[in-house]
Amino acid sequence: MAVVWDGRTDEEKLQELLRLGEQTQLDFKVELDLRDRKHELDFVKDAVAMANRPPGGYILIGITDEGNLPDKPWRIKNRQMFDGATLRDKIGKYIEADIEVVSQIHTLNGSDVVVVAIFSTRSGLPVPMMSVGQYNKPNGKGRMKTKTVFRPGEIFIRDGAGNVPVRYRDWPSVLSKHDHHMKEAATSDVNSLMAKLADAIGGGSKVNVPLEPFLADETVSSAIRANIRQGNRAELKIFLQNSRDDIVMNDDLVKPLVRLVGVGCEAMLADDHYLAVKTIETMYDAFASIAKSPSAVAARLSQAIYSGLPPSAQAVGN
Repeated sequence: MAVVWDGRTDEEKLQELLRLGEQTQLDFKVELDLRDRKHELDFVKDAVAMANRPPGGYILIGITDEGNLPDKPWRIKNRQMFDGATLRDKIGKYIEADIEVVSQIHTLNGSDVVVVAIFSTRSGLPVPMMSVGQYNKPNGKGRMKTKTVFRPGEIFIRDGAGNVPVRYRDWPSVLSKHDHHMKEAATSDVNSLMAKLADAIGGGSKVNVPLEPFLADETVSSAIRANIRQGNRAELKIFLQNSRDDIVMNDDLVKPLVRLVGVGCEAMLADDHYLAVKTIETMYDAFASIAKSPSAVAARLSQAIYSGLPPSAQAVGN
């Protein structure tokens, strides 16, 4: 069962996570002593690798690899060491990005458990290690051996219950959040440009203002008015057909229905009776395609319109 990511760290979330096994968004550590160099570096690597898999993940400290409390209760001596700000500072020494960390300490059957939520970066870009992470350990021959956990420039991601260097095939998922931000920014720019274009068009030369499904509602309204003023019925007919298809093919009826109603209202205000009738025919055709009887058409249409009304208007109807 996959982790449901919501950034929560309360006890209810802890119980939810304990019912799952280790996976890409969930890691268990039976203990963590941040004064120990090895513990610190392993935690930093785990946290950064978790952040590099949007939207992030959880680390449970005080839980065995099998998802159980340890036989000997684990107790935290310095609770400040597991504060979110402290953990963030520990991670920040080895990277340039700012990774958000939220933590909360719980006690189950006399044993402490820390829920640590690691958020992916706001930019959605992967985080490389900035400095070398090394510690010394005995080599069994009375000497010390240097162990390297990570090096500058390395990018790690969570893969199942472990951390691996990022591979070519991983980039689409690693950059998914960044790509989403880029698309949102581009859509916002297009909306702004289209709104200005629609408002700027007057009664002069005939210019088609594209009516695309991704445009914001207020931009669509401006574009509808501009196309009606310009007499661009071809563009409006395509928009009506696309809205009809959205009603037939998708569960969410409200958005395409509201847009159809918008075309009809603007058409009536402009005394474009042809377009108004065409809009009503399109609405009926859409609901006739998904209803089993003529009476069901009216019921489905009324339900969709009602669900799209604000609560105050719904209260009046009742």
